Amino acid sequence: MKIEQTNIEYSVEDLAMFEGYISKNRILIVEQSRPGGLRLRDIFISFGAKAKNIFLTDNFDIAKEYLLDKMPGIVISGYGFNKKFAFDLPYKRDRNRLFMIVSNDNKQNKIARSCENGIDAYIIKPYTNDDIKKIILSSAKQLTNPDLMQKITNEGIIFFEQKKYEDAKKKFQQVLEKESDSPIASFYLGKIYQDEKNLIEAEKCYRMGLVASSVHYKSLSSMYQLLLDNKQIVSSFDMLKRLIEYFPENSTRFNSALRLSIVTENYDFIHDLFEKYQTLEIQTDEMKKYVAAALVIMGTNYLTQNKITRAVEAFGHAAQISLNNVLILRKIIEVLTDYNMAKEIQEYFNNFTEDDKFGPDYRVCEFFVSCFFDSKENSIQKGEYIIKSMKVINSQIYKLMYQKYMAVHDQQGLDWIKGLIVKDFPEKFRFKKVDALS
Repeated sequence: MKIEQTNIEYSVEDLAMFEGYISKNRILIVEQSRPGGLRLRDIFISFGAKAKNIFLTDNFDIAKEYLLDKMPGIVISGYGFNKKFAFDLPYKRDRNRLFMIVSNDNKQNKIARSCENGIDAYIIKPYTNDDIKKIILSSAKQLTNPDLMQKITNEGIIFFEQKKYEDAKKKFQQVLEKESDSPIASFYLGKIYQDEKNLIEAEKCYRMGLVASSVHYKSLSSMYQLLLDNKQIVSSFDMLKRLIEYFPENSTRFNSALRLSIVTENYDFIHDLFEKYQTLEIQTDEMKKYVAAALVIMGTNYLTQNKITRAVEAFGHAAQISLNNVLILRKIIEVLTDYNMAKEIQEYFNNFTEDDKFGPDYRVCEFFVSCFFDSKENSIQKGEYIIKSMKVINSQIYKLMYQKYMAVHDQQGLDWIKGLIVKDFPEKFRFKKVDALS
């Protein structure tokens, strides 16, 4: 089938190459929207693709199986949905595969991340048939007939993957002599030097790549890891901030940013990360867990500074993100107990469900609430139950039980709880004077 020329001018050679490329390759379309997927299928058929060679799905797992089994030459996918990204697909197994992303999101971080993950084209909706044709033609030409510098770069990458580092160095240095602003060549040179333990030269190369492109994902990521491995915590954290700014979707890296925020006591940045998290298209369960836990730590820090309003706000976000996860609720209530915030303790305690009432976390929090709103005798009864029957070992509970026993002048109880403290937390308490809760 011949391709009709449209308002875009193509050479005869280009059209012949395009027609051959389209007709001979299998095509995989991964699109959440059924109408959108059918439209893409019809566009490819109008270009000369055979209908039998086009596979359409809205499921990343099915797409992955098709990729591995049929090895399509052209893949066009949505950016991400159902907690999966296009980057999860094993598209890099074939160097000659054309991989494109279609999205209605034109945020620069997503476009940049797509490029750095080896995506050949990022197509922004709405698009026309000519848009698709132009992009495929340009990308296919780069795959089948790359320019000289791209060809040398590709040869260097092959040598790098084969660990023929001296040959690879020559190729990348040749590229940099002609194109000093090539972030890809700088990055691969940096990786070679890093593998050779020449960390000074590796850092120079990564920084050179970042001068050429300040959002070059691979250079940013490698630079961050290099600094972190060398225990340059503050510098690595600064690099990680840049990564998160432009490429926040990676859950492992996002969690590392939360952890380093805590290690460096940069608690306000946790709030920045929380705001960034709220904008993410895909929020994994792991990210929810880490963000909620970090917010609790941030809120605890605010309490030490007497920033009550900000602390309560942080705890509220943590409970909301975690969907009132019992561990998060318990940690919040434990912190609030240390600061005698009875009203807030009761509010969070009310978030436990009926199903939660059979577990130890509920019972522990019930004891904390009892210490503020119940009689001393009832509090002691609840405390003895969770220690004796539920085998809970907790220094905070021990401290409160010690105070309650003192308040009711129960010497036997005092002797018992002292014995547990000495056994379980020998360095934590010195038995001088502990004021009872009123």
